[in-house]
Amino acid sequence: GAAQAAGQAAASNPRLEREAREQQAQVQQQAQELKQQAVENKEEAAAAAKTAGTTGAWAFFLYGLLTLVAAMLGGRAGVPKDRLVVGHEETAPEPGGPMHPQRV
Repeated sequence: GAAQAAGQAAASNPRLEREAREQQAQVQQQAQELKQQAVENKEEAAAAAKTAGTTGAWAFFLYGLLTLVAAMLGGRAGVPKDRLVVGHEETAPEPGGPMHPQRV
């Protein structure tokens, strides 16, 4: 109802009709300017996204590398300094000895 009343008032008053057309033209001009800005900023936004992606990939690689180094150092810290290996010779038991009873 309000829009119809405004339309009828504008139609009956040439000055209001002219102002409405001017406002419509301004809105269309602003829309065109915003569209142009979006097109111009498209390249800039793509470059920023590419830079952010590259930075993120390098950060992830560096994180993995530091994690690997930390794991290696932790493993090395857990190894005893004096790696003394104690061993003794074992001989096979003689056939017929206590380990291998003779069958009768």
